Amino acid sequence: MAELTLNINQWLCGNYRNDREANIGVNHFGNNEGQLLKQNHPTSKEHSMCCIGQFLNQAGINEKYLIGFGQPSDFNHSDEVEIDPESINREISDIFVDITEEDNEINFVDTSVANDLMEINDDDLTTVFHKIKAIRNKLEENGHTLKIEDPKGELDTLRAMVMESTKI
Repeated sequence: MAELTLNINQWLCGNYRNDREANIGVNHFGNNEGQLLKQNHPTSKEHSMCCIGQFLNQAGINEKYLIGFGQPSDFNHSDEVEIDPESINREISDIFVDITEEDNEINFVDTSVANDLMEINDDDLTTVFHKIKAIRNKLEENGHTLKIEDPKGELDTLRAMVMESTKI
């Protein structure tokens, strides 16, 4: 069983727009396409990641290999990705990607959990709060736990937006 951390302040979700911090909304934290890691946002100058990007980084996959990829299986299409399966925490990585070796070639295949989390993460019709709950539920169904970090208080800001928008 692995404990995974979702840092809200680095999280990209919801398929909305490019600059994350200027575009925090009920259903999204920036990003017009899901990416494991999107570096140097125009507004924040910080890099941000989808949930799977954060989790793979926690497994020990170097951030330089996550930049610009949409899903773990995209690693197969790059000659620059040199991930040594022995150097990563397989308890975490195996949740999201099956890593096999054939003819001295490493092959990455997205797991059903990864596919479900990508769908949850990128759904622009569900709220951020629903996404967190669905991610937590999916991980718990598979014997893992989710910890939320939010040092900048973005969830509180979002809660206030929701409360303001529902006033009659």
